[in-house]
Amino acid sequence: MASATPELIEGAGTLWVDGVQFDGFSGECEISRKHGAEDLGSLDDRPGLKMIGAMDNVKAESGTDMNFTFYSDSVFTFRNSAARGANGTLTRVAFEGEQVPKGKTTKLGLVSFTGTTEKGNAIIAHMVCELQNKFN
Repeated sequence: MASATPELIEGAGTLWVDGVQFDGFSGECEISRKHGAEDLGSLDDRPGLKMIGAMDNVKAESGTDMNFTFYSDSVFTFRNSAARGANGTLTRVAFEGEQVPKGKTTKLGLVSFTGTTEKGNAIIAHMVCELQNKFN
């Protein structure tokens, strides 16, 4: 019997730029609250949320190399091979679907990052992230 939940491959992602979808992204993503001092809880509650991650589509050989990097709860950088990079602000970070156990205090989950670059590009990134709950 097939599972209703698709397999989550750590670091896998998809990026939308101004509504155009680009597949084949891979990278790394970790999200915790106060570096594992507290349970992660809701991603809507931004104070104390620690996020770091990056994904690119270089291995996908799509002809347009792109990368998406975030390093706080509200800032990201988007770069592509056709234009210079642009910084942006995340306006929404949310879980998309179920989370699955990875270890004693970690899970994998698909996370949606939504924001706008300083140049006005609408960015949506979906990425499978490691979610760190409170260390026991």
